[in-house]
Amino acid sequence: MTEKACMIRYGDETICVDSSLPLFSILGKKYTILIMGMLSGDSEMATFNQIRRGIPEASARAISLRLREMEEAGMVRKGMNQDHVTYFLTESGMKIKDTLKGFFDLMAQS
Repeated sequence: MTEKACMIRYGDETICVDSSLPLFSILGKKYTILIMGMLSGDSEMATFNQIRRGIPEASARAISLRLREMEEAGMVRKGMNQDHVTYFLTESGMKIKDTLKGFFDLMAQS
C-alpha cells in the first residue's frame, strides 16, 4: 500500500492523497489543463487539429502524447465524427474540469 501525502488543508480539514496515482501525475504535466479547458462532454467534441490550433505553442507530438495519457487515465475518450477522430471528456474528466473552474477563471484574469 502506498503511503498517502497529507498536504492539502482547508481550515481544520486535512485531505490525504496518494501522490503515485496516474491522475495526480497527469494533471501536473504541461498542456493537460489547457486541453481539458478546450474539451467538453460528448456533445462538444474537438478534433486533434482544433486542439492544436487552440494551443499554438504546443507541438503535435506533445498534444498527442498528452491526449494518450489522458485517455489511459480515463479522463478523455476518442470517438469518430463523420471522417474525423474527435476527443471529449469522460464523466470523470468532466468532474475534474468542474473542480478546476476556479483555476480557469484565475487564468482568464491574467
